[in-house]
Amino acid sequence: MTNTTAPIARLELKEKPAVKRSESLWSKGFKRLLRDKLTMSAIIVLAIISSLALLGPIISETLNLNVLRSDTEQILQPIGTPGHPLGRV
Repeated sequence: MTNTTAPIARLELKEKPAVKRSESLWSKGFKRLLRDKLTMSAIIVLAIISSLALLGPIISETLNLNVLRSDTEQILQPIGTPGHPLGRV
């Protein structure tokens, strides 16, 4: 009697297939935002302006600037008069 049955193919499991996690709408949107260079540069400019606005009191104290004190006599002086920022010192 001969064995007429075909050999059974062995299924070898090397590794489990990698499961791909689905991305949320927020993560897809954030990745798309990071690729847009114009939008990212606008966000950076807005962040700089906002930080300067928030740090304004600290900056004015450091530079000894007083926003309440103004010299009303030199407001309308022409360029070139002594004491003018663009004139003679």
